[in-house]
Formats: sequence, structure tokens, C-alpha cells
Amino acid sequence: MFIRFVTDQLDPDTDEPLGIFGAAYRLLDDAQIPDYSRAELRSTLNWFKTHLPIPDRFVRSRKPHREDNGICWFKTQAGDCMRHIRYLVVLVSEHDIAVRELITETPGYM
Repeated sequence: MFIRFVTDQLDPDTDEPLGIFGAAYRLLDDAQIPDYSRAELRSTLNWFKTHLPIPDRFVRSRKPHREDNGICWFKTQAGDCMRHIRYLVVLVSEHDIAVRELITETPGYM
């Protein structure tokens, strides 16, 4: 089983729901959030930079001039990643951004 977290915000490039990482990085740039929230967001995102492997391959778009953007799905049994991503969901949600879970057995075919 795989899980993805998306927000009620739209990605300006795709017009699709913005993922949890995109929303978290947007919040880092928001001058209105308190310093302690920014510090927690930065710390949690840095954990992912260190511990979440970047795929060495992925399917590229067949559409011409389309950027290659990745979409992050987690295996539900990925303990440490799931604990940290759920904490990131809490941090993002504290700023009135709705987050929902998408669950599938076949990511990429939704």
C-alpha cells in the first residue's frame, strides 16, 4: 500500500493539488509564520533531505517541453518516513492548510 499527502492548494505549474513538501516549502517563504514554526519545518524538511532517497530513475513525461517533476508516494510500512511525514502534515495543518491522504496499491495509475 502507498500513501501520498496533498493539500487544498494548487500547484501553479500543473493545476493539481500541491503536495505536502511543496506546501511546506511555501510556508518557509511566508513571512507571517512564527520563527518556531519555520524552525520546525526546516528541521523536518532537512530530515527528509538526509534520509529520503532520491530515485535514480523515473518515467519522464511524453509531453513536449514538460518539466520532469516527481510525485512522492510512501510505502505505508516505511516507519521512520511515515512518522516524519505525519509530523510534517501537523506542521502544515497548523497554518490552516487542509491536507488529505491518497491511498493506492498502484501509484502512478490513479
